[in-house]
Amino acid sequence: MNRIINLLFFITLSLGLFSCMSQNSNDLKAVEKKEAVFKEKHDSANLAVQLDGSYRTFIQKYPSDTNIPRMLFEDAQLNIYPLRRTEAALTQLDELYTKYPGSRYSANAMFKAAFLNENVLERKEEAKSLYIKFVQAYPTNPLANDAKLSLENISLSPAEQLKKIQAGQDSLQNKK
Repeated sequence: MNRIINLLFFITLSLGLFSCMSQNSNDLKAVEKKEAVFKEKHDSANLAVQLDGSYRTFIQKYPSDTNIPRMLFEDAQLNIYPLRRTEAALTQLDELYTKYPGSRYSANAMFKAAFLNENVLERKEEAKSLYIKFVQAYPTNPLANDAKLSLENISLSPAEQLKKIQAGQDSLQNKK
């Protein structure tokens, strides 16, 4: 009798897990379909809003899915353009590099968050902090030199930056 109960429990559990996996797969395919449509009309705010909603729903429904880092990054991209919701993008980028530091999207997310803070929102101190974290966390990343350069110039006005560039050019010409 105990064996029958254990067998029924195992079958019920297996069916439940299969059903969940199947639903996850269907939901992922639906998101991918919307991504393909958006790719064709990438400046459509209406399609971007729909895709944003699909990403958010999937992320809430399947928080441990391996596609979440990619979806967070792509959704942040949507929120930057065409939706122009910088704060929402920053929240997603922060979640990405905080919760998924080993993800292939993490470094780009942190750099992009620093860049948005510096250049769009003009939050120089937050940008500076993120650039420092970026250089410490990803010293060999191709964007590390850009982060270092941003740190050197973050406190300069555009006029001061121009003078610095011109001085560098003059220095190069004098060496020739």
